[in-house]
Amino acid sequence: MYYNEIKVGYLPREDNEMLSKLMDAEVVMLQAEITHLKRDAKAWENVHVAVFVLKQMEGDISETATYLTILETPHYRTVKTGNNTVANVYYNHEADEEDFVMSADEFYDEMVANSKNDGIYDILHSDFGSPEIIESAIEEGRIIVNRRKLPKDLRSDNLAKAIDNEVIMLDKSFDRNGYVVANVNRVANLSGRIESVIGVMDKLGRKYFEVNFL
Repeated sequence: MYYNEIKVGYLPREDNEMLSKLMDAEVVMLQAEITHLKRDAKAWENVHVAVFVLKQMEGDISETATYLTILETPHYRTVKTGNNTVANVYYNHEADEEDFVMSADEFYDEMVANSKNDGIYDILHSDFGSPEIIESAIEEGRIIVNRRKLPKDLRSDNLAKAIDNEVIMLDKSFDRNGYVVANVNRVANLSGRIESVIGVMDKLGRKYFEVNFL
C-alpha cells in the first residue's frame, strides 16, 4: 500500500488472495482508505483499512448491496503464542450465538449465575481482580486451561476451544505443556465446577489466569 508513492504497509497474505488476483489481471483500479485506528493495540493490528473500487452509479443502491456502504468497528484480539507465532482471532458481533464471545460484564454475570455458592466472588474479585483486569484478560486471550489437568469429562469439551471450534495452544509460551486459551463462554457456564483460578507467568513475563476445574 502506498501514499503519495511512499510505501506505508501491506495487506496480510491471508487477506489479499482475491485482491492480488484482481491487481495481476489489471481488471480494476483498487484504492484504499484507513477506516479505524486503535493506538493501544499491538503494532500488527492497530490500523484497519478498506480496499474498494469506485464506480459511478445512477439511481439508488440495491438493498442487497447496502452492506457495502457500512463501516463497522472491528472486534478482535491477538493471542501471542510464541516469540515468532501470532494467532489472530476475530470477534464478529453478528456471529452465531455459540461463537459469540462474552464481554467482561456478561462474563461476570454468568459466572455468578452459574455458581454454587458465594465463593465465586472470591474468584472474581481476588483471583482475577478488578473488572478492568477481567476485561483485558478476555480481550487478550489470557484466560487459559491446561488440558492435561482437566477432569476426564471436560477433556473433549468445548472448554479448550477458544473460538470457531479451534484450539489455540500455548506450549511455546510456557515451560509446562498443555496450556490452551480457554473458551470464555464455557468457563462462565461451568463456574460451579471451578476449583481455583491461579495467576501464571509466561516466558515473556505476561500474567495469565489458569482456571482449574473439579
